[in-house]
Amino acid sequence: MFAVMDEEEKLLYGLFLNSGMRDAEMQNTEYADFNWEKCTLHVQPKPWHHFRLKGKKKKKSAKDRFIPIPAKLLWKIKDRMRERNAQPQDLVFPNGNGNPDGHFLRKLKAIAKKASIEGAELHRFRKTYADTLHEEGMSVNTIRIRLGHESLDVTLATSKAKMLSRKKHRNTPIAVAWHCTHKLKDIHDGRFLGSLTRDLPFSSLAAWLRLAVMRGVAP
Repeated sequence: MFAVMDEEEKLLYGLFLNSGMRDAEMQNTEYADFNWEKCTLHVQPKPWHHFRLKGKKKKKSAKDRFIPIPAKLLWKIKDRMRERNAQPQDLVFPNGNGNPDGHFLRKLKAIAKKASIEGAELHRFRKTYADTLHEEGMSVNTIRIRLGHESLDVTLATSKAKMLSRKKHRNTPIAVAWHCTHKLKDIHDGRFLGSLTRDLPFSSLAAWLRLAVMRGVAP
């Protein structure tokens, strides 16, 4: 989908994908929320925009949070601020009047239609972000904090079946082998063999070699 986006759209939806933010949170993000040195984004309520973070209680804002942002993406946002001569308190992605833009989903659906992709939803960026953190080995509680969930149950419900399944099978020989071959499916020269397999137990190494042959990545 990103292949058919313009640079502005790539920046917007790239930030969705790399922050796990909700639609309303993105609408109210200001340049001042970014820490350029620490590469973080501060997601916080904005009373001056009549915006509060989603929480259990209707009239009470949830706790704010800090999200690490890839440096390359952060530099692009900083360049955008400089090019537009924007002020720290300006919204990063405002509408034509400088107010929060409530049409991010509509714009995404238009992009998806151009790319012949069905079922485009902003929440999929959020779910993909959570799955990526899980793939990186982060604890469920850390993922909860990153997503801004007040309840751990909500985070578990996001991809509970996937988490439980991976927890059950992640240490089996076949799981270790599949992980190695999946990451290296495009490598064919065999030079990776020593560096990747030197710390694997024999059972995992044997399974890795079987899968490598099947997937065409064995030396």
